[in-house]
Amino acid sequence: MPSPVSLRAIKQSIAILIVVWPLASGMALAQAGLPGVLGSRLEDFIPKVRQLNPELAAATLDAAAAQARIDAAGRLPDPALRTEFMDIDRRGSSVLPGRIGQIKYTFLQEFPLWGKRGLQRDVARGEADSADAKRRVMELELTARVKVAFTAYYAAHEAARLTREITGTVRRIGDLANQRYAQGSGDVQESIRAATELVMLEEELARLDAEKRRAAAQLRLLTGAGVNVTLADPRALRRLPPDAALSLPALVERARTTNPAIAAEAGMIRSAEASRRLVDKSWYPDLTVGVSGVDRDRRFAGYEAMIEFKIPLQGGLRHAQARDAAARLGAARARQEAVALRLEAELAEQWAVYRAGGRIAALLHGTHLPQARLALNTALRAYEAGSGPLLPALDAQRRYLQAGVEHLRALVQQHASLAEIERIVGSDL
Repeated sequence: MPSPVSLRAIKQSIAILIVVWPLASGMALAQAGLPGVLGSRLEDFIPKVRQLNPELAAATLDAAAAQARIDAAGRLPDPALRTEFMDIDRRGSSVLPGRIGQIKYTFLQEFPLWGKRGLQRDVARGEADSADAKRRVMELELTARVKVAFTAYYAAHEAARLTREITGTVRRIGDLANQRYAQGSGDVQESIRAATELVMLEEELARLDAEKRRAAAQLRLLTGAGVNVTLADPRALRRLPPDAALSLPALVERARTTNPAIAAEAGMIRSAEASRRLVDKSWYPDLTVGVSGVDRDRRFAGYEAMIEFKIPLQGGLRHAQARDAAARLGAARARQEAVALRLEAELAEQWAVYRAGGRIAALLHGTHLPQARLALNTALRAYEAGSGPLLPALDAQRRYLQAGVEHLRALVQQHASLAEIERIVGSDL
C-alpha cells in the first residue's frame, strides 16, 4: 500500500529541513515580554530572533568591543616618572645611606612618529569592520534558520490537515462498508481494508503532530520563547518574490557586493594592509622626550632635558615581521576569494533547487492535484451509489494524498532554497 511511503517521505523531508540549533533559553521570555501566542506568520518570529537570540547578542557585543578598540588604538602610551637618588654618602662603616646629595625627578613621554598612530587606528578599524560584518553573517544565518523552521512548521500543519481530511473520507466510506456488510450486501474484505487504511492514517497523523511540535520547539528556542508561549497555527507561507528579482547573474553580483562574509574578509584585508605598512614604519625610530627637575639639599637646583630614540639594528626581527604581515595579507585576500567562490557555488545550487521546486509545485497545484481530486470524487460517488467497489476509492484517496504531500514537499524545497538565497545575497528579495 503506497500511502505510508509517501507520508513518511514528507516526514523525513520536514525532519531534514529543521536544521536550527538550540541557541536560547526560556529565561529570555521574561526579559523580553513575549506575547502569549506567537507564530501565525513568519514576520512574528524574525524580529524576536534579532532582539533576543543570545548568540547574536554575543556577536553584537564583540562588534561593540572591536569598535571601542578603534578609539584606544593610536593613543599615546602612558608617560613614565623616574626618580633617581644621587650623591649618596655612607654613614660611617655602615652600608646605609647617610646623606643624599640630590634627587632627580624625570618625566618621560614616548611619541610614535611617521604616522604609526594613524596606522594603528587603521588596523583596529579594519578589525572592527570585520567584527560587525561577522555579526551580520550570524544574523542572516539565524534568520534563514527561522525561515526554514517556519516552512517546516507550516508543512507539518498542512500535511496533518490534508491527512485529517482523507481520514474523514476513509472513515465515512468505512462506515458505509460496515453497513453494507451488516445488511448482507457488502464484502467483509472491504470493511477490513477500510479499517486498516484508517489505522495507518491515524498513525501518520500522530507522526505529523510530533513533527509539528518539534518545529514549534525549534522556533521557540530561536526566539527565546519559553514553553508557556503558544504557537498559533500558521496561516500561510510568505509571498515569493517576482521572477525578475531572481536573475542568477544579478544575484551573483549582488552577493559579491553585499554579502557580509565577503565584507568581513575585506575588513581583515584592510587591517592586514595597515599592519604591513606599520611594520615598514618600524624601521623609523620613535622619539622619547624627558624633562627632569633636580632637588639638591632640599632646594630646586635646576632642570635637565633629554631626547631618546631606539636604534633599529635588529633587521632580522623586522624582516620576519614583514614576512608575517605579507603572509597574513595574502591569506586574507585568498580567504576573501575563497568565500566569494563558495558563495557563488552555493547560490547557483540553491537557485537551481528553487527553480525546480517552483516548477514541481506549479505542476502539482495546477494539474496533478485537480486531477487526483476529480478521480477521488468520481470513485467516492461510484462507491456510495453502489456502482463501484471500494478498492478504486481507496486507491484514489491515496493518490490524492500523495499529490498533496508532494506539493507540500515542493513548497518546502522552494522556500528553504529562497531562505538560503537571501542569506547569501545578504537581504530579503
